[in-house]
Amino acid sequence: MAELWFPVPPLAGDVVLLRPWREADVPGMVLAFSDPVMQRFSWRTTPYTETDARDYFAEQEEARLRGDELNFALAGPHDQDVVLGGVSLYEVRLDQGYAAVGYWLAAEARGRGAATQAVRLLARWAFAELGLARLELTCGPGNEASQHVAERCGFSREGLLRSHVPFKGARRGSVIYAPVAWVSHLRSAMPGLKSVNPILVGDIIAASSQRGELRFSSVPRSGRAGRQAPGFADSCRPVRTPGRCRAG
Repeated sequence: MAELWFPVPPLAGDVVLLRPWREADVPGMVLAFSDPVMQRFSWRTTPYTETDARDYFAEQEEARLRGDELNFALAGPHDQDVVLGGVSLYEVRLDQGYAAVGYWLAAEARGRGAATQAVRLLARWAFAELGLARLELTCGPGNEASQHVAERCGFSREGLLRSHVPFKGARRGSVIYAPVAWVSHLRSAMPGLKSVNPILVGDIIAASSQRGELRFSSVPRSGRAGRQAPGFADSCRPVRTPGRCRAG
C-alpha cells in the first residue's frame, strides 16, 4: 500500500492545529501519559518513558510509509510548541474504503473541545482526500467520556465486541461506533433522497426534527476534483500503547 502523506497546509481550526510529531514533543508526551486518567485506560502496566516515546515516533513513521496509519500531534493554533494531545487514522485500508480514528488529550487540554475539532478536521479530510466509505471507532465500556464524545459527533453505537482486546493481563470488551447508521436515518427522514455522500454523513451533528424537516449543518471544504466536502465526526479508540492516539 502506498505511503500516506500529511495534509498541506496543515489541518487547523480555532482550537487545534494538526502537525507531525517532533523530537521536542517527547517530554510532553511522557508527562501526558503519567496522568491517572490516561493510565486508567492505557494498555500499559509500566510507566511510560522517553525511550517509549521515541520508539513510538519511529513506529508511527514506519506505519505511515506502509500506508497503515497517520498520526498527528494536536498543537495550539497560535503556538505549535504546545502539545494538547494526539489524533490518528489507523488500520487504514484504502482498497476497502475503511479506517478507524482515535485521539487522546493531555489533562490540561480537556474541556476545550480540542478532541472534537481535531477529529472533525481529520475525518473530513480523510473522507474527501482518501475516499473513505466507513470510519470506525471502539472504546472501553467504562470510558463514558469517550462514548459521549462519539455520540455528540454523530456516531451511532453498533454494539459490544465481547472479549475484544487484551488489556492489562486479561481481556476487555469494546463498544463499537460508526456513522453509517446516519445514512438510513437520513434516507428515512428524506424519502426522495436517492444517495448519501459519506463525507456528509458525519456532519449531521446538529440533526434535529423541526416542523417535520430534518435540519443539519455542515462546513464545506474543497475536496477531490473541486467538490465540496463537508466535515465529519469525533471518536475514540482504546490505548494499546501510550502514545498511540487511542482512548480506551
